[in-house]
Amino acid sequence: MPSGSPWLAPGALAFGATEVAFLALYATTVLFVPSHAALVRLTAVVALFALTYMLQDAFFQWTSNPHWRGFTAASLPVQLMSASDIIFITRLNSTAIRGRTILHQAYRAIVLLLNQRRIGTIWQVKNVPPTTTSSRTTFLRSRLATTLLAYLALDALTSGPTPPAAMIAPQKQTLLPAQLSTLSRADLTFRLSSSLLYWLSGFLLLLLVSNALALPLVATGLSSPHDRPPLFGALADAYSLRRCWGAVWHQCLRRGLTAHADFVADRVLRIPRGCTLLSRYARLFAAFGLSGLVHHVCVRAMGVPPAESGALVFFLLQALGIVVEDAVQAVCGVGRAAGSGAGAGAGRGLFARMNAGLRRGIGYVWVVAFVAWSSPTWFYAQSRVGTDPEILLPVRVARPLVGMLKGFVRA
Repeated sequence: MPSGSPWLAPGALAFGATEVAFLALYATTVLFVPSHAALVRLTAVVALFALTYMLQDAFFQWTSNPHWRGFTAASLPVQLMSASDIIFITRLNSTAIRGRTILHQAYRAIVLLLNQRRIGTIWQVKNVPPTTTSSRTTFLRSRLATTLLAYLALDALTSGPTPPAAMIAPQKQTLLPAQLSTLSRADLTFRLSSSLLYWLSGFLLLLLVSNALALPLVATGLSSPHDRPPLFGALADAYSLRRCWGAVWHQCLRRGLTAHADFVADRVLRIPRGCTLLSRYARLFAAFGLSGLVHHVCVRAMGVPPAESGALVFFLLQALGIVVEDAVQAVCGVGRAAGSGAGAGAGRGLFARMNAGLRRGIGYVWVVAFVAWSSPTWFYAQSRVGTDPEILLPVRVARPLVGMLKGFVRA
């Protein structure tokens, strides 16, 4: 990065100018192109795709930090999906976006674009946690405390030693049962603990970014606490893969993914909604496949070779896991996939006698086991790149604080 202010670096200026062009083209298309002009709107989406590529290139010139390269490389396609949904799939126009003036309409169109979960609109995604307070002061105090704790926790997690190369070798991320049986107890312990810590780190990072945006917006009155509900659901609800991904994990990608997955299943593949299972699982795999592509871009920006990315495999495995989960629930007569056949009846008798807490306990074990089995195919490659975790956060607190405490104890 050139010396001087990072905000005046050529990459920063190019990034800002290109983002302005993206937003201008998006708002112009929504407000001035009729909904029925499908070809014109599709052309605008293609142009926005090109601008997204230019945005990524400009950001990579702006910073060499692989962590923030990866985060931004994934965030920009999410912005593109949101625009594509509004312009080409939902096809909103000026009548759907009210405003006092054309500039006010453009502003509200851009706010909708950036409102990934579509909070407060008729398109709000499912399973958004309720806002806990309407008081601005209470919101700011609570979120600030949460942000500080999350920062310290993430700082501590990324201050540890790097994993031994032998632990994250390609053969150690195997998914095959025959090869898994050859792993040592240390390998399996590391696989489980590192998978959980990886997702905990991701949770903390996303929480920090979300709160870093929410705090100034609510403090200045540009947003209300109701506009900024919690990002994640309750961990206690993570007793199935479907609930883990659909209710506990953040839902910022849900609208963009499901809108395009529905488009693929309904209008490209033309699968009738009456074909319940085929339609449901076509949309499920399309959504997770698109998520895999978005995250593939993320890890590529971090320096992971294309052949080792593993993102697409990982996210498609999540869809496969949900299918298996639905099948087991159908046989056992529980959950949304429960059937009415003989197998379901027999299973229903077994599960009817089982304590609800025990059922959930089995679910937690299943989710943790599946995550530990599938996650290494994605994040081991990121670890092998050797990205320095010390440069993730701008200010390091945990290690100096520990040093001060040690000095205090010795004194």
